[in-house]
Amino acid sequence: MACSPDRFAGVELGGFYTFRRWISVGGVGGFMPASGVTGSASSDGSVEEQRRQLWHVAAQGRLQPFAVEVVVPWAGVEAGFVVMRTLTERRGFASGGNGTSTDSDSALSIGPGVGIDAWVAESIALGLEGWLLYVGFDSAGAGSVSPTGEPHYTSPLWVSVRLGFRLRF
Repeated sequence: MACSPDRFAGVELGGFYTFRRWISVGGVGGFMPASGVTGSASSDGSVEEQRRQLWHVAAQGRLQPFAVEVVVPWAGVEAGFVVMRTLTERRGFASGGNGTSTDSDSALSIGPGVGIDAWVAESIALGLEGWLLYVGFDSAGAGSVSPTGEPHYTSPLWVSVRLGFRLRF
């Protein structure tokens, strides 16, 4: 039996500087653990489980053509760096190889996005955003294929929906 969760939930923080009320630039960073465990179990009782974590930092540029005081819709571009960390735990293998190991894979990411920010104070906003990102994980990378040979990332195109906390400078 094998399963492969591909959803991540976590926190993202960002800071932005706004020019002329309709252009902003800034950066974001986040940590998102996978919402489940990837694993395989054998009839002999051996189990392999994998937990994944996604870390990312990115620069963003946004156009805000309809900027108003409280609600700000925007469209933008993001370019960043992604690290996928995979923790593998093996138990019950008669031939050995039991224990824990950690692999990491990193990639550049880029893509367009849209969103809306709601300013709850003069310099603080909550935002909801969606991105279509190209994430260039190498298919031969440490985190891209599990020890059992199953791919973790089947597509370089990722859809990202985020709820974020924003600071304006």
